[in-house]
Amino acid sequence: MSVSSSLLQRFIQDRRGSVATYSAIFSILALSAGSISVDLGRLITLKAQMQHRADAGATAAAVYLDGTTGARERASDVARFSSTDSSNISRSTDLTVATVTFYSEYSPTKIEATGDDDASIVEVRLEPKLVDFFFTPFFGMLMEAADVDDSQSVNAWAVAQAEPLMCHAPPLMACDPTEEGGTDLMDSDNAGVMMMLKAGQGSGPMVPGNFGSLETGYGAGANNVERALADIEPPGCTSNDVTTEPGNMANKVRDGMNARFNGSSWSGRAPNVQEYPRDSVFEVTGNGADGASDSPGNSANAGNSGTDDDTSDDPDTDEYVGDGDWDPEAYWEGAHDGDSLPDALADASRYQVYLYEAGETFDRDGKKTIFPVDTDVPTGYTRVDPVGDYIPEDGEPDDTVASNGALRRVVEVAILQCIALDVRGRGTYSTDGKYIAAFVTEQAGNPPNSTIYVELIGRITPSGSENYHANARIIE
Repeated sequence: MSVSSSLLQRFIQDRRGSVATYSAIFSILALSAGSISVDLGRLITLKAQMQHRADAGATAAAVYLDGTTGARERASDVARFSSTDSSNISRSTDLTVATVTFYSEYSPTKIEATGDDDASIVEVRLEPKLVDFFFTPFFGMLMEAADVDDSQSVNAWAVAQAEPLMCHAPPLMACDPTEEGGTDLMDSDNAGVMMMLKAGQGSGPMVPGNFGSLETGYGAGANNVERALADIEPPGCTSNDVTTEPGNMANKVRDGMNARFNGSSWSGRAPNVQEYPRDSVFEVTGNGADGASDSPGNSANAGNSGTDDDTSDDPDTDEYVGDGDWDPEAYWEGAHDGDSLPDALADASRYQVYLYEAGETFDRDGKKTIFPVDTDVPTGYTRVDPVGDYIPEDGEPDDTVASNGALRRVVEVAILQCIALDVRGRGTYSTDGKYIAAFVTEQAGNPPNSTIYVELIGRITPSGSENYHANARIIE
């Protein structure tokens, strides 16, 4: 073997320095993994911070979507300015809202809201944030990788839906008249308008004007419906979804509703059980159940048989919503020994007259009413503070007055889109958080329909009812 070949063989077989070579390779790999994990961790942290900001803004905003005028503006302000979150990871520290969009439906089809009344869903998107990488570009240079980015943009958004809780409400629902071009019960300008709620017949779909019973906190069944209607504070709370309670409920509805008036086997009367005249469209001719005349000032108001035929004491009409047309002056003279209507009740609603007779202080703006009142009188309202009470003889309760006082004759009614939801029989349907407060103007009638006459007070909002609680949930 020659000297040259011997040297070459020894060089090939020599393993000295291999550990250093491998160490250098593994060091580069470790450095690359570490650099990627640090930068990836910063991305994940920023994404979580931004998502938390978007979620908080969306849920806070959704709470304000109560269908009232200015709801979207208030919700947008809350989404944008209620939080001042920041992050030191991105180039700009403030986590700011880019857009706030309102929808009436979001899934499966996005439908943008056209007004405050149909805005029930809010989408909040943040301004994208740019994150500069610390180590990844260096690793790219070591590996001679030209396509390694030195920064990354991060986005975040959230979608929330208003889902308020209604607690202690009587198990009543009514179909929305706007589905057939009728009166908007959610519009505060319609306060003082009378509604005639008539039970749906048979197993067909319910339509505007129909009312129905809901499953109660006591459980299913007609007896539980009566019990819950008669309760001063029915048990249980419901969110957007309610379950209808079908079946022959006419007698039970009548007996439960009439616990507010004299002559009921249930206890807890309203402090004023007086009955009030109907809107002119609902007036009937002939004598009432007690033989009284049908004059506008007659407190008996011709009775209420609950049927809808030519021989009944209910009007033979296809109208289910009136126009607020009644005569408070004639009523007051007839019920108060010929006295003139107090000036504070000029063009008042029946609910306002009822409160005045009971000696209750309330705020009014036309026929819009706030009761109970706060310390401050809202802009546009006038405080009415009667001196003493003016309850007519027919309005004196014959039993213990209910613990909720004058509110005993106020009922909360869930409003459903009966046509769109095909409401019939037993089923669970969404209210979209729509509830109205209504004043019960007279006792419910007899079967088969047990018609209920009420006067619209207005849409229920969290600020207007201690039983209606603001709530929202993330849906995306």
